[in-house]
Amino acid sequence: MVASDVNYAGRIQLFVACNLTAIAGMAIGLGVGTLVMHRTAAQKSRPLIAISILLIANFIRSYIFDSLLVRFNFAAESQLAYRFFSSTLATAAIYLLLAYTVANAREIHRNNQKLILVTNELRDAKESSINDLEI
Repeated sequence: MVASDVNYAGRIQLFVACNLTAIAGMAIGLGVGTLVMHRTAAQKSRPLIAISILLIANFIRSYIFDSLLVRFNFAAESQLAYRFFSSTLATAAIYLLLAYTVANAREIHRNNQKLILVTNELRDAKESSINDLEI
């Protein structure tokens, strides 16, 4: 645990309000991003735009939250840049890892579907050749 000179006693509601304000800012960013990214079912998905929207929304949340923490003396101003960039970069890394994982899972699913089709074709061909031999 990190030691801090900040007195949190009796200020938990203010801290929660700072967090909720930051989450509201992120929700607005995601809402605007959703409107920008809106697509019809026929259009292809756009993962880079989706990740960019998530990163921008997280950037907004981090900025609001860290600014409010400094404003209400929950964090020292000297820690603002560190807090902001560490949370933003960590979240970006997590988003990229999740995107990579999802892309791999989709590729595995597509390959499994192809394997099922080939297996069914081979089974049908085998049954057909057995039936030809019996005739």
